[in-house]
Amino acid sequence: MQAVEFSFLLGFLTLSAATGYQLLTNGSKLVDHFGIVNPVVGIVVAGLAAFVSVKWMITYLERHPLTVFGWYRFSIAGLTAVLLLTKAI
Repeated sequence: MQAVEFSFLLGFLTLSAATGYQLLTNGSKLVDHFGIVNPVVGIVVAGLAAFVSVKWMITYLERHPLTVFGWYRFSIAGLTAVLLLTKAI
């Protein structure tokens, strides 16, 4: 469980740093195009959604094994292979 929490924290720090860099380099364009209220509301809502999602995922993983995620990945891989072989994508 500590590995899951660590990976979420590491991802949070990495994505926060990348977002901060983008805001420093392109923040004025964002404000010019959308104003200040819309981006702030978007950041707050995204932050709350991320917090709730991570909290749910950690709680889920404390009670269930990772088996469902393994089967999910195999299913997506199989579907992708079929779509590639039939040239649908």
